[in-house]
Amino acid sequence: MPHVEFRFPKDLPQEAFFAEYWQKKPYLFRQAIDPDCLTFPAEELAGLSLESEIESRIIIQSQDDEYSLHHGPFAEEFFGELPKNKWTLLVQDCDKWIDDVSNVLNAFDFLPSWRLDDIMISYASTGGSVGPHTDNYDVFLIQSSGQRHWQLDANAKETFREHPQLKLLAEFKTTDEWTLEPGDVLYLPPKLAHWGVAVDDQCMTWSVGMRGPSSEEILDAWVQHAAQHHPITHLTDQLNKHYDHPNMLTQSEIKQSVAITEQTLNLGALKNGPWLGEFLTEPKLNFDIPADEQAVTPEELENIDYLQRHPWLRTAIIVDEERAYFCAQGASFSFNADLYEWAEALSRMPSLEKSFISHALNDSHKTKLLCELVRRNWWVVDE
Repeated sequence: MPHVEFRFPKDLPQEAFFAEYWQKKPYLFRQAIDPDCLTFPAEELAGLSLESEIESRIIIQSQDDEYSLHHGPFAEEFFGELPKNKWTLLVQDCDKWIDDVSNVLNAFDFLPSWRLDDIMISYASTGGSVGPHTDNYDVFLIQSSGQRHWQLDANAKETFREHPQLKLLAEFKTTDEWTLEPGDVLYLPPKLAHWGVAVDDQCMTWSVGMRGPSSEEILDAWVQHAAQHHPITHLTDQLNKHYDHPNMLTQSEIKQSVAITEQTLNLGALKNGPWLGEFLTEPKLNFDIPADEQAVTPEELENIDYLQRHPWLRTAIIVDEERAYFCAQGASFSFNADLYEWAEALSRMPSLEKSFISHALNDSHKTKLLCELVRRNWWVVDE
């Protein structure tokens, strides 16, 4: 499958984009991606929304500017009951199911891979919209077919309409606006208010969403991890003296609770171990990859000509002075730091050719890691 190119304009190379716009202000890339790489029929998108394991929703806008939200999976009959105009179908994680969509995600290899979340595809009938809103993350909005008119409000306040399910902005005053054609890409930094409306019945938009865990998410995940990997300690009293005030908590007990907390959190392990890679590659719900129970042997690898990377796989590499870690799907494997470049190249490869596999078999450490990755079906034999 050919590599999809993201074309930066000559007057805005990558370095200038990151310095001037990234997480600061919007930028419209005209014809950044070849529209021929963005072909995905609306009928197939609707077909995905019929599947129970795929997250989808439809937003319908009434004539009096009220929005209703409907969650999939949908029955085919539901589409026949939709109004002629002003509705939008949105399907999450299309890159996990459609190879051509996953290939477009690879065009964003100028970003750290752990930041890339998914490609959501939306189809909208004329006038269709999800309403004025903000996102907590960076997003690239790719127009794949038809036209969508985007309005931005750089001064919007996060005050919301009364709605049981949707966080729609109560006020929106347009400060910038553009109409996107197929191949155009609009970059929006976090928290910038935006509102897109379909111009025609061919409107499809691919949204490349970013990941950026909040402090609450990181703290919650680390506390759970640390508690599971630390011996249980109990707060106790200090009955080596008489208590004149039995209802009083003493400084000794307060200090003891602080010591228990510090020991359990074990921040040294957070600084020096692979946990962050495990956390950032943890699969979303329903995207875990089942592993085979039986080990894969070097002899079996020798007979494999081609391995294809699983489309759900998330990877990251962590390296320090002595050890390196290959992290994927919430797990990690340690190896000598001098194999870092090989492992980092492996983590980016969409497929493994016979020559790469044979070369790995010349090193016992590479062989061990590759056997385990194949056993876990992170790289699979292409049938």
